[in-house]
Amino acid sequence: CTDINSANLAKTKGRDKYLKHLKHRCIGGICVCSVGSAILTMIGLAAAKAAAASVLNIIHRGVAYSTYASYITIKNMFHAPSMITAIEAGAKTTISNLVEIMPGAATSASSAFTPYGIAALVLIILVVVLIILYIWLYKRRKNSWKHECKKHLCK
Repeated sequence: CTDINSANLAKTKGRDKYLKHLKHRCIGGICVCSVGSAILTMIGLAAAKAAAASVLNIIHRGVAYSTYASYITIKNMFHAPSMITAIEAGAKTTISNLVEIMPGAATSASSAFTPYGIAALVLIILVVVLIILYIWLYKRRKNSWKHECKKHLCK
């Protein structure tokens, strides 16, 4: 492609820098959002575990339930029957009143995790939007080069 002044329009040295910078900005944004989402998820899970364990900070009939808080894991903290099973398997004994206490622990864990989960989900959605935006801008820029080249060839 050459224009009237014999300048080579196929050279895209300056324009490629635009796309290169756009690509690196999108990569940086995606990285920040992905890492932020992972960090928010970990903070949310820690808050959920602390909320579930705080329900066990009681002494009932001489039994200190706080000693069983270490059996609550990420896999079972949102489901009361699985927490009961994990505590009874870990303690190797049947503990009374767990059926009454554990639904409250699961509820508090779920309610503590919800805001962190929503924030992490928003960051993941933002990553997808950045990827779509980069693809759209890249295709649009490439198409404008083709149009510019064809426009000058017709003269």
